[in-house]
Amino acid sequence: MTERLRQINWKHLIIGVLLGSIITVVVVKWKHVRWQEMRQDRYQRLLEKFGSKLDLTADQKVKVAAILDVKRQKIDRIRSEVRPRYEEVRLNAREEIRLLLNAEQQKKFEELEKERDERRKKWHKWEEKGK
Repeated sequence: MTERLRQINWKHLIIGVLLGSIITVVVVKWKHVRWQEMRQDRYQRLLEKFGSKLDLTADQKVKVAAILDVKRQKIDRIRSEVRPRYEEVRLNAREEIRLLLNAEQQKKFEELEKERDERRKKWHKWEEKGK
């Protein structure tokens, strides 16, 4: 009987882990899609606001949209230029923290940072796809 319970518990555990993983992937992808939609919505709302508040002509709307597109591209370029400097500061802070920790704390810290790095990689990969 105990062996049977162990087998069932393992099956439940495995099913739970798989379901949890699937749900996590779905939620993360949904959030990314929502983020992209929100970014596009902000852009559209801004264009609509300019169009209605400024009584823009169709030609002006096209030109304003082009200007905003160029602006967004420039901002994306600036982000990519600044990112290496940001990473340097982030990694230096990580090293300073690591030096304060004892060996056991450093192991735990490395695990935490590994998890954060994985999330960061996924985020930046999706961010790049959305451009």
